Amino acid sequence: MPITGWLFVLIMVLILVCGVMGGIGSLLFCLLIDAAMYFLLVRQYWLAVGFGTEFTVRLPEGRTDAEWAKLIVDEFDYPESICKISLSENSVLLRFLKPLVPLGEAYGVKVTVQDGVLKTEADTPFGRCDATTFLAAAYAANELAQALNYFANGIVLPADFMMRQKAGHKDTLGKVKTIVLQCVMLVMAVILVWALFFNQDKSLGIKDSKLNDVDSDMTVGAALDSFYTDGKWSNYKDDGTQYVVYKARQEKYDMDMEVTFSIQDDGTFSLEDSKINGEQEGAYGAVILVAAAYGDGTSKTLLASSYADDWTALDEAFSAAQEESERQEAAESAAVSSEAESYVEPPADTGAGDYGTHDYTYDDTPYSDEEFADGEMNYGYYYDDNGVVIPYSADGWPIVVNTDYVLKSAPSVNSDDVVWVSAGDKLYGHYGDGDWVFVADYDFNVYGWIPESYQEFDWSTVQ
Repeated sequence: MPITGWLFVLIMVLILVCGVMGGIGSLLFCLLIDAAMYFLLVRQYWLAVGFGTEFTVRLPEGRTDAEWAKLIVDEFDYPESICKISLSENSVLLRFLKPLVPLGEAYGVKVTVQDGVLKTEADTPFGRCDATTFLAAAYAANELAQALNYFANGIVLPADFMMRQKAGHKDTLGKVKTIVLQCVMLVMAVILVWALFFNQDKSLGIKDSKLNDVDSDMTVGAALDSFYTDGKWSNYKDDGTQYVVYKARQEKYDMDMEVTFSIQDDGTFSLEDSKINGEQEGAYGAVILVAAAYGDGTSKTLLASSYADDWTALDEAFSAAQEESERQEAAESAAVSSEAESYVEPPADTGAGDYGTHDYTYDDTPYSDEEFADGEMNYGYYYDDNGVVIPYSADGWPIVVNTDYVLKSAPSVNSDDVVWVSAGDKLYGHYGDGDWVFVADYDFNVYGWIPESYQEFDWSTVQ
């Protein structure tokens, strides 16, 4: 087989390899491409090579080669529409005006007269690479050789000449158009099926979503696939509700799992049900399975202790405790860093002035809870010009709550509630930012943030 045929086979093999690497859906699609390539290229190319692309006819004597070429241009008629182009004094190109198939390329036959021998040769724009057109040109070269033999010998072309030629090629060229159209329709059908079934997001968008109540940028799909293996999505409808199912395996725990999501009408979704090793675990089990995928140590420990071997469960519990310790250390470090960054250089102490709602107070000494309880804090302040002056070195000052209020965990109304205090309660102030004051009792059992206007200096302590 000539080199062009081997190139076609190599391309088909490469397409098939790509299909194998892409999974079953990709393999089926690539097999279809190979089938279309075989019928449109390889099969037609082999037929053309086997049939032949050059044909010769011995011409009657009495004319020169140039005269025969000119006679063909001037007087030769053919049942099909052709354009006669003189290439040289002894060669002519007979080009067919209509391509073999829609959107295809027109082909032709090159006629050469040399030493009284007429030769017809298939001629196509892309040579042998366009196998279907190449086969049509090969058949045309054979037909024109016979027609020119009639013409050279002064015999009228039989009326059924073209019918006999088509009948001779009915198993090949006569079916080219049908094969092309069928292949095009088949490819379009496969693409449509692929788009509707194989390439559809069976998670209905859940795998690309992020959970609002999880401190992670990972999508649901990425989190699940990072913890479980062989994950597969599916969906179904039941009683008007859309459900999405994720099935996978946790090799480390020797556990098969299944999580079911339900999608609401507004597009939001929630955890609906779960199965572990075939046993129904409900929504609670689904929460644990998803939380474990996001790295929650407690959930992983619970799953490992229930389904994994003893050593794996012990290792998971140790890892979870270590991760929690590291998390707490990181949180404490971040809190200290945040406090350090919020420090503002205090104004110079003038020794006088009233403590108003926009004066700032500072505590530059990191005392421990024990030091608070032991009374080692410096509650220094003094009275001057009908006002209380709190020196920069003071660690706290007496305050009295003037409104019932729930102390907050941070200086914000949206922060968590800590403890309830009532009007008249006496505490100590330790920090102030102009809007909020951090207060606590003497031994630091009660502490939190209170709005500036909800407390005032305890004048009863001034002698």
